Amino acid sequence: MKINEKGIILENKKISNNIHLLKIHAPKISIFSHPGQFAMLKINDNTPFLRRPFSFAWTNKEKGEINFCIKVVGEGTKYLSRKKPKEVLDITGPLGNGFPMVKDFLEFKSIVILGGGMGAAPLVFLAKYCKDLKIEKIAFLGAKTKDEIILSDVFEETGFKVNISTDDGSKGVKSSVLESLVSKLDSIKKPFILYACGPKNMLKGLKKLNLKDCKIYASLEEKMACGIGACLGCAVKTSEGSYKRVCRDGPVFNINDIDFEEG
Repeated sequence: MKINEKGIILENKKISNNIHLLKIHAPKISIFSHPGQFAMLKINDNTPFLRRPFSFAWTNKEKGEINFCIKVVGEGTKYLSRKKPKEVLDITGPLGNGFPMVKDFLEFKSIVILGGGMGAAPLVFLAKYCKDLKIEKIAFLGAKTKDEIILSDVFEETGFKVNISTDDGSKGVKSSVLESLVSKLDSIKKPFILYACGPKNMLKGLKKLNLKDCKIYASLEEKMACGIGACLGCAVKTSEGSYKRVCRDGPVFNINDIDFEEG
């Protein structure tokens, strides 16, 4: 259900050098949101910027709150990072199709999360949803450097065993997040379900592993202009040669359904 709501900023917390956690009171959107979905945020009424897509980091339906992780990469995100409590944001959401829930797949013995950089943010919502599951829960979080590892404590609070890796070795193991996963594959209880979000090359490499006894769902990161499938700016090629819209058909797909070789 798509809702347009004026959200009131409750907190803007800087959690790293250029990453902010934005907590917003938007009760209507929070009720209908699902792990893996996203919202389109209007930057400012007085700027020419288009709405920007951000996945829900998590929500609190009881309090009517939604949370987003914002990484400052340009003028639009810089505007958002400067927002103050009590300011109002125009928000449209929830949008897209989220993660299929592990509760629906009773045959799995483990749930694995693979988050690359900011890709960890939407996976937090999923981890919170799976908090009470009585199966093995493992998270692999990776980034270029320690300053880009986010929300690892929240994953731990939800019962996930967290494995951290950085490209420069400044935190955790010095390796890519994919290499960290491969090093632990033999110890993961099978069959397992894996949820991934991160850079395209990470997802491409994950698919190439051709893992057995495993079902993989990936949340894709693409630039979006409309968020509702009208502009076709976020189309990706499928393994069958057709095209899917990340905003409307995704952003979550079975990883085998996407052709990561194109582009």
